[in-house]
Amino acid sequence: MVSRPGPTGCALFLLCCMGPVLFIHMAPISVRDLRSIIIELKVSSQKLLDSYKEQGLPPTGFQLPSFTAACQHLRLHHNGSAVLPYVRAARPLLQDKPEFHYIVQQLSKLSLPRAPEASVAVPTDSFDYKRFVLAVLNEFSDCMKRL
Repeated sequence: MVSRPGPTGCALFLLCCMGPVLFIHMAPISVRDLRSIIIELKVSSQKLLDSYKEQGLPPTGFQLPSFTAACQHLRLHHNGSAVLPYVRAARPLLQDKPEFHYIVQQLSKLSLPRAPEASVAVPTDSFDYKRFVLAVLNEFSDCMKRL
């Protein structure tokens, strides 16, 4: 009896070849890499905050109660997926800053694969949106200082 080539043979081949590759990409970050990412995030978050403060916005009283929980999650579990939506919400005002893209990239490294992304309520008024971005940058910088 001769076996016919079919989808099972291809699936078995993919499972054997791609399984180790997928496992490597889902492996946890080493402690050394985690420390360097955190150090780089501390420096980059402060640089981004300082450059944004140069625009002359007054200190904000904008409250982000859920950001505190996200920061706590980052501190305890070293998982950036809780903080990342807040940082991404600031993209329209910060997309020309290289530190912004670097922070998003580093937080993505700390995020769990296939983690659902939380939605963040963003103000529609231009001035309130700028205050929101300043509050996010202040909170993120403070969060990184406490790590």
